Amino acid sequence: MTDADPADAIELGELLLLLHDWISTDQHARLSFNRYLTDGHYTADDLRADLLRFALLLGTEIPPSR
Repeated sequence: MTDADPADAIELGELLLLLHDWISTDQHARLSFNRYLTDGHYTADDLRADLLRFALLLGTEIPPSR
């Protein structure tokens, strides 16, 4: 296995933040995600938290407003 290119890590982190922001602002997306996973053990809020955590692990700068 090879090391990831730092530019790729930055791009992936930015994509994760984009997904986080989309789910944060689009109520239909949140409701749809929550309906898709009907057991309630993993929600759109859990996904948003994981997206931020993964972006942070990649070294992405997270603005304080998130």
